[in-house]
Amino acid sequence: MVVLIIVAVLSAMATVMLRGTSYAGTPNGFAEELAAEIEAASRAAIATRRPHAIQLTTDVSGQHLIVWRAKSEGLGSPAINTTNFDQVRVLNPPRDVTIDAVVGSTTITTGGHPGSGFGVPCAMMFQPDGSAQALTFYITDLKGTRKARVAVYAVTAMTYVLNDW
Repeated sequence: MVVLIIVAVLSAMATVMLRGTSYAGTPNGFAEELAAEIEAASRAAIATRRPHAIQLTTDVSGQHLIVWRAKSEGLGSPAINTTNFDQVRVLNPPRDVTIDAVVGSTTITTGGHPGSGFGVPCAMMFQPDGSAQALTFYITDLKGTRKARVAVYAVTAMTYVLNDW
């Protein structure tokens, strides 16, 4: 019985210690998660015929990506608020990952980082015709050693995950 308790305690400690180093907790892992969320919001806008939006906000607890669905159908860019949109879900970056900057274009070449904090907070709209705003999200760990970016194409709202800036 004592051996089982010791094994359980050691397993729990190992799980806690390894959790922060999982792929999902890295800039690349979060970039892939963000790309999937962007493409899901685009498909949802097409399927429901309602604009969708992803809004990057910051507060004392960190960064939050809020996914919104418009209350009415049709093309347009209503103001992102609770009068015009319903909140669908919130995506938070892992504790050691941050969205460092956002630019309003699809940047797939290296060297385009605009500087830390540029374009944050921001929002992007997805239309029922499949289009979106062109954006590039620059993602890094808190030490600045690992970097990734997500480029979003305007016409198709498709994403491209790159492993560096």
